[in-house]
Amino acid sequence: MAPIGGDGTSIPPGHRRRYALVLAASLVGLVFVVPVPAAPVTLTAPYVPTPVSDANLDGDPATGDWADASAIVVPLENGRTDVYGSARLYAKHDGTFLYFRIDGKVDVPWASATGSHFWFGMLFSPIRNGHHQSGQDSVFFGETALRSATPILPVDCNGGGKPPAKDAQQDAVGEMRASGTAKPYDFTAEWKRKLNTNDARDLAFIADGTTPYYFYATTDSDGSGSGGGAISHKQTTNDNILRFAPPPGADVAPPSVSIVSPTEGTTVSQSVLLAATASDDVGVTSVTFLLDGRTLSVDAAAPFEYAWSTVGVANGTHTIRAEARDAVGHVASTEITVTVVAAPPDTTAPAAPRGLSANPAGLGTVVVSWSPGAEADILGYFVFRLNGEGDAVQLNGEPVRNATYLDAGLEPGRAYVYGVKAADLSGNLSPASSLASGTAGTAGIDLSAIGWAAGPGVAALLFLVLAKLVGREERRGRTPPTPPEEEAE
Repeated sequence: MAPIGGDGTSIPPGHRRRYALVLAASLVGLVFVVPVPAAPVTLTAPYVPTPVSDANLDGDPATGDWADASAIVVPLENGRTDVYGSARLYAKHDGTFLYFRIDGKVDVPWASATGSHFWFGMLFSPIRNGHHQSGQDSVFFGETALRSATPILPVDCNGGGKPPAKDAQQDAVGEMRASGTAKPYDFTAEWKRKLNTNDARDLAFIADGTTPYYFYATTDSDGSGSGGGAISHKQTTNDNILRFAPPPGADVAPPSVSIVSPTEGTTVSQSVLLAATASDDVGVTSVTFLLDGRTLSVDAAAPFEYAWSTVGVANGTHTIRAEARDAVGHVASTEITVTVVAAPPDTTAPAAPRGLSANPAGLGTVVVSWSPGAEADILGYFVFRLNGEGDAVQLNGEPVRNATYLDAGLEPGRAYVYGVKAADLSGNLSPASSLASGTAGTAGIDLSAIGWAAGPGVAALLFLVLAKLVGREERRGRTPPTPPEEEAE
């Protein structure tokens, strides 16, 4: 039977092949006109001094100052290609708070927790790992498993559960509303939170213009925690990226750090001094030492050191890492490998420090100094001062690394007696040094900085200069005044 055309007549044989090609092309065209989900987006939230007031974080897109925020259409994690598949995100920050607003469409209104309703959620991650993963920070509106009452307020959550766990400390402020009389309904969610809430469950955002944060946004109207609609959030994942522009004069450079002891490939045993140097354009707040990823010590001030005991550490190769942090949260790290070899515990104490002296160094101050010990494993020194009963009172809680100690806040002109002990990396203490007595400085010029030998000479020179100035003023006082008539001539 000959093929029949659209008007009921038969198609001539010469045109059958052309008809088939046109039909095939039409079918292929239908395939390629089907919309595809929106691609992931990248957005930088600008720094602006204008906040959005809490009163205007009310789910009403007509309120609040959003004109200076960055805005972009983001794909939602529901895989929809219609109006329900994307939303417009607004974001900005003022150096302290982040401000977010998202406008989208839903297929049911939020009538009540038991009736037709939907939820909106946004998850943040420091790494690209998709939504509902451990280590994420998130905010959810309308998820009845977290909050079912109106108004629809943000719920601060964390982790990878469905829904994620609700934080004990709630750090987000805002509201979500839906409007309209028929689907698609409009919804707006608005909220704020601090860049760094100091809550261990929250992600701390760094406003340096470069650090990326992955985010995943979605609505749901037919799953757990919602109902009455047909939108599911489980069909796709979009690795969107959000950055935060730095405020003027902000600390945008990460610190630098290096391990100076031990060196790469060293074989160690017993106790080892871990030492690092770190710097930053503004300031280093801490250096953390880690053994095979496990924290050994956190040091908040230089020198960044830790006496590491290898007792109980398995023989073999291990990784030592040092991490430096600055005030805004930048982290820099470096690591080395060392080989641990078991050895008997070190129970040998260092020798007693020698050459102890105590001298005045300014008002109410004594400088105590001694010769450093020759042992390679000396960690530092503890300084003692005898009290009125002759008991030795330790002055420093941590061993001092240098062979000097400044004892201030003393009674000027009073004599004090001192002693010193050395401590090694294994905690062994030396015998006490010989005692030395010194008088706390009295009021006057502090000559301690120029050395005790040069001090008397400098004092004599100052006396001669002052005597010469006094003599000059006396001679001026004996010169008779010039008569007025001579001045007139």
